[in-house]
Amino acid sequence: MSCGQASFAVTLVIAALATPARPAVSQEINPLVRERIMVQALQPQGDRRTVRVQLGINFFLAGPTNDSDEAAKIRDRARRTVYDMAGRECGVLLDTIAAECRLESITLNLNRQVTPMGQMGQMGQQAEGFVANGQLGFQITPK
Repeated sequence: MSCGQASFAVTLVIAALATPARPAVSQEINPLVRERIMVQALQPQGDRRTVRVQLGINFFLAGPTNDSDEAAKIRDRARRTVYDMAGRECGVLLDTIAAECRLESITLNLNRQVTPMGQMGQMGQQAEGFVANGQLGFQITPK
């Protein structure tokens, strides 16, 4: 390697090291979706602020926990109870603290509770049935 070639190679190495590294350009599946979401999130809400309200519900329904029609009816009743409550809650919020109300989310869990044989009716023991746990989420604009 000649002296000129060596100095050219050193110059290339120095230039490569001195060039600031640029982050790799990420490729998005659909960049318009992200931009549309960001634009909506950045729009001002005006003079009114929104508040999230969450309500937790827990209750027990006694009955069989097997695969019978009666057990299916109990599970249906538990779900209907939570959904009915969700449907009425905006009315309660509008009557009390909200100028506007919107249901955002419902989470519902049904868990089987089985009492071991021979313990039914003993003091402190719970009956066989379903425990329902629900979470209701609302977004309101306060009055």
